[in-house]
Amino acid sequence: MYRTLILSDIHVPYHDKKAHAKVLAFAQDMGITDLYLNGDTSDQYAVSRFNRDPERSTFKKEAACVRDYLDSWECVQSLERKTWTDGNHEVRVSRYVKKNAPELGFLVEPDGPLYSNALYGLTERGFDYYPYMVKCQLPNLPFILVHGEAYGLRVGVNSLKRFGSSGSSGHSHRQSLVVASKGGGELWSCKGGDGLHLPSITIDLSKYLVWLESGHMCDVKQADYLVGENVNWQQGGIVIEYEKRGTMATITPFRTEDL
Repeated sequence: MYRTLILSDIHVPYHDKKAHAKVLAFAQDMGITDLYLNGDTSDQYAVSRFNRDPERSTFKKEAACVRDYLDSWECVQSLERKTWTDGNHEVRVSRYVKKNAPELGFLVEPDGPLYSNALYGLTERGFDYYPYMVKCQLPNLPFILVHGEAYGLRVGVNSLKRFGSSGSSGHSHRQSLVVASKGGGELWSCKGGDGLHLPSITIDLSKYLVWLESGHMCDVKQADYLVGENVNWQQGGIVIEYEKRGTMATITPFRTEDL
């Protein structure tokens, strides 16, 4: 049996470290064989175009923290395949270089030292790599991953229409599930909101078209741009199990208190 874990919007080094430690234990206990980090695994605060505290972090320190995060998955002995997709936060590096030092643009080309694959040592750590907004197709299953670029209440519905396939996206930091018939008609949907986390929900991918927003794994307390705000985010991920009775996808809350 294959068991796949999909996570997005981790925002290392501003990730929830307690939740991450328990997710590692969860992955080991579940026998997770395939790991997909579906964008914004890194935060790249130091090269953000938004106002930033120069004393909070450095580019070098953040990159080292991401490499340490990737190495932490070595404790999950059941893992057979690992995949990384870039999100909009990974693209911050190339945008920063092209805006502030365009003559150094070669550094962020696909074979450059500041491209994600080289910067985080993805190949040497056994990760397959997908650039930003390039679809990642799960093996032997009509299910795609893309980090995404949309917010709002209709991300799942619009994604099903756009891609015509079951799949999952991140970016919104929310969890939602939209189920449609194979003919494309929406059957029902469920969304987290106003601090509400979805319960663990399982759906058979062989019977329906499904789009899932995976949530986030960052530490909201470290998001300095959220001071004084209540955010409609849900912490969690997606588990996909390939079984004889069908291929089951479960939208899973990963709050520290739940694990």
